Amino acid sequence: MTKKLLFLAILLLCMQFAFATNITFKPVVDQISPYDAASFEVTLYNDKAADRYAISHQDVMWSITMQPITDYTSGVDVNSSSSKTTMLYIKPRDTISFGRHDVEIAFTSKNTGEVVKQVVTAYVREDLIKYPFDVTVNADIPVIMSPKRTNSVKVALKNNNKLDVGDFDITLKSDLIDKKSTVTLNSSQEKVIDFSVSFDPQIKPRADTLTIQVMHNGSLVKEFKQEFSISGYGNFIREESKEKKGLVETSKITFTNNGTVESESEFEFAVSGFDRYFTNTVPKMTLAKFGDGYQYLATVRLGPGKTTTIQIVKSYRPLAYLAIVLIIILVVWLAFKNPIVLKKSVKNVEMAEGGISRVRVILRIKNRSSRMIKNIEIIDKIPSICMLERRSEETLKPSKVFQFPGGTAISWNLHHLDPKEEILLDYELKTKLRVVGDFQLKPFIARHGSKKSASNVVDVYAP
Repeated sequence: MTKKLLFLAILLLCMQFAFATNITFKPVVDQISPYDAASFEVTLYNDKAADRYAISHQDVMWSITMQPITDYTSGVDVNSSSSKTTMLYIKPRDTISFGRHDVEIAFTSKNTGEVVKQVVTAYVREDLIKYPFDVTVNADIPVIMSPKRTNSVKVALKNNNKLDVGDFDITLKSDLIDKKSTVTLNSSQEKVIDFSVSFDPQIKPRADTLTIQVMHNGSLVKEFKQEFSISGYGNFIREESKEKKGLVETSKITFTNNGTVESESEFEFAVSGFDRYFTNTVPKMTLAKFGDGYQYLATVRLGPGKTTTIQIVKSYRPLAYLAIVLIIILVVWLAFKNPIVLKKSVKNVEMAEGGISRVRVILRIKNRSSRMIKNIEIIDKIPSICMLERRSEETLKPSKVFQFPGGTAISWNLHHLDPKEEILLDYELKTKLRVVGDFQLKPFIARHGSKKSASNVVDVYAP
């Protein structure tokens, strides 16, 4: 027997060195409640080449993760002849028994494909549950139920803490109602259970008392008692008519109750997202989103032999008024906007002795209107650091050159500009001193009658 144990020990030792990886687990937190995670410090020793170890497990009752999370999703990287320490977390899934639990964890080498398996132990203790049982229960019971349609009785449960409280048994009991349902409530979860309650359509009006009991593990959590009555039913007749006058469309829906008791009917009228801005109802109805569109909703209640009419009016007159206002604004803008467009630019910038010495200035004047413009005066100002050297023979010569306190001004007189016509004026400037860097040319202006236009400012840069 001793020889067999010795042989087994030698065999295990050889297997460890063959894999060249040793993994140790150090418990950090191994005493937990069913809703907490146990943690272990994992150290991997690698005696061979750098390797990556993927973690896995087969126990469906537990979920695992690591910190950092990349050690779990991508694997643990361990350099050659090195060790790596990481944190492992295991957490019970769903309901688990109290006591000791052994979870087998596997590490698979990327290099060799070999697997090392270790068992970690966690103790699940009932006395470590941190959260009290705290559940809120409410019920919505209609006071009147109709035999002509399905009625809704709602029970709302809300878990106010992080305790997974499990299953609740809900019963609805009355002389006419007998319904049951089981619902599971997880941590911090809220659920609404909608019971559909219907009756024989031929039942006579009567009163009843509904008792709702909510049980958890055989104990009563909440009980509701509500008296309700089953109403008589009427016979609703619905008639519709439409009338369209210009931009206004009026729909009339008339309801008549030919029954013997007061009754109600749900009314719905669909409109598009665009039409809802131009639709009004008489009486006022609730507008609710439904799918890609909207619906007007109303509950029509009528006594026996009574009639009511709902009017739905779509009026596109505001759109027409808006279009008229926009047209007026456009006409006024076109009437008052300056028809002359000016643009100033430069080209052929020349350099001498490290600075700007010469530049050609181009003035563009365009009549963007559909009418002829007469007697246009063009004025451009030359800064004091420049002087007019020569005028291009290709465009109109200036009618006047004069001095002003900031430099020299050039003036042209244009007899007229045809509709959509554009002309170019150009001249050349020579700097009095070599300008290092850049300088600015001010806008030129155009006057005709009482209107005045100005061009853009131009910055002259060295090429």
